[in-house]
Amino acid sequence: MRFWRDFEWGGKGAVRVMSEGAGDIAPSDAHSVLWVSRVDYAFVRPFRFGVQYQRLSQREARDRRGGWLQELTWDPEKHLRFGVGYNFTRISGNEFSRTGSDADGWFVRGQTRY
Repeated sequence: MRFWRDFEWGGKGAVRVMSEGAGDIAPSDAHSVLWVSRVDYAFVRPFRFGVQYQRLSQREARDRRGGWLQELTWDPEKHLRFGVGYNFTRISGNEFSRTGSDADGWFVRGQTRY
């Protein structure tokens, strides 16, 4: 949602249900939910500063993790964005990752939009 020309807020959510079992062990389900809220401010166009809060929960383990990341982005064209930032959480942006042991730290990102 764009509030002003230079100020945007966005949010998204995701749910993942996995079923795993090995050998004689019956499969069990794992239900995970991710919520993300992000604010972007264009301080000097085409550069933006973004702050994002993430919350990840896993129902069966009664585990909840959350935290912040911040990012500086550059929009060289209308539908293209590059960014560099720091993730203060142990929540990975990699959908194939099953652990967050290496998720915190510096990252780079490329994104297309329509």
